[in-house]
Amino acid sequence: MSARDDTERLVAATTRPAWAGRIDALLREKRIELDSDGGHLLALLTRPTLADEAEVQTLGADGRALIALQSRLITKEIDRVGRDGFLDLMAVPDLFRRFVNWDELCDPAYLVGRLDLLETDRGFICCEINVDSCVAGAEIYDVGRDVMQALGLPDTRLPSRPLDDLAALVAERAEAHEAGRIVILDWSVGGGTGGKGYLSFERMRAAVARQADCPVHIADELSFDPAWLGPETFVHRGFMMEEISDDGRMLDRLLDAGTPVYSTFEADIRMDKVWFARFWEARRNGALDEEETALVDRFVPESWELSEDRLDAFLARKDELIFKIRRAFGGKGILIGAEESADSLRAEIRRSSAANWIAQAMLAPLTLDLPDTTGGAETHELVYGLYLYGRRANGFMLRGSTRSRVVNVSIGNARINWAMALSEADRNALIAGLEATA
Repeated sequence: MSARDDTERLVAATTRPAWAGRIDALLREKRIELDSDGGHLLALLTRPTLADEAEVQTLGADGRALIALQSRLITKEIDRVGRDGFLDLMAVPDLFRRFVNWDELCDPAYLVGRLDLLETDRGFICCEINVDSCVAGAEIYDVGRDVMQALGLPDTRLPSRPLDDLAALVAERAEAHEAGRIVILDWSVGGGTGGKGYLSFERMRAAVARQADCPVHIADELSFDPAWLGPETFVHRGFMMEEISDDGRMLDRLLDAGTPVYSTFEADIRMDKVWFARFWEARRNGALDEEETALVDRFVPESWELSEDRLDAFLARKDELIFKIRRAFGGKGILIGAEESADSLRAEIRRSSAANWIAQAMLAPLTLDLPDTTGGAETHELVYGLYLYGRRANGFMLRGSTRSRVVNVSIGNARINWAMALSEADRNALIAGLEATA
């Protein structure tokens, strides 16, 4: 059976009286635990879910192939127009132009990211590329692990912990730089990462400390010890570049002192949603090889760059499209064509120029029914977060919303859990045991 079928069986088994109370109580405990770690924005889905371990690895290979294709297109554009021309093409703000690591942009050795996927009747399709060292959410695996252990899954059958895979990558790169310390760098505005309602970096720090042969610290731009400046410190950036509030002076100090900082604005360039349109532009122009063409066809929703002269043509077919601003995060700047009038879409898109937007084919993702708190059931729109750390793939952090097809924690309309990736045999054994005891 598919992982989706097994999830429905798992939901049914854990909704029976023998298990429902235990699961509800455990999730309340996990809720308190997340709150104590700063994660008051992180509401939990009401039941555990499953994924297929082989499918996760296949999707991980597709994700790495998509990023490799992006690297090839980036390199081709730089060769064509030069570095300054490329930054112009990508509309990189003046503040951030000096913070582009060109080696990492063209060939990432420090790949940290999450691909957001939608499950459709023709498989998983990538709807967002988040290749950035500050991508969060892998900690939710710990909640999924604890729930699965309570359900009777042996520890030996659990997949690798994503934070441990991230830690291995951080430790490996720090060692390559012969660093004597590792600093996870936060930013103080808004109370830092934990103060904004997300989890603190303590779980990550502890994971890295177990694998690194040097001290590991958490600091922000105010608490960073000036004695740490220099090549003996390896810095993992934990804040979004747009949070910088000092005109880049802190990063200048670090880089001028020879401190390796991963990652910088090359991550934001990769996360620009315009790449979805450029994958398809290259596909339409015959610029892809056979494997790249097949990858784009199956894994990337058809997409187009908008411009003022093309806007009316896309608005005429708005009901089959979703409109996304190129450089926005946290569920912002996304408009579903069928839910808006042509006039409202035109006004919103023109507010920041049509060139800042893409149009994308609207997908029809599969949904999942989960129990609500009143004993009924609610239909959830789902987004699957696939984590990539170097060559390691972990999945999925599952986001579900009963209120919107734009499923995002930051705008308060999504609940989350970890869809535990198990083999079919392990899924069957787990569910059979639950059904027998229920």
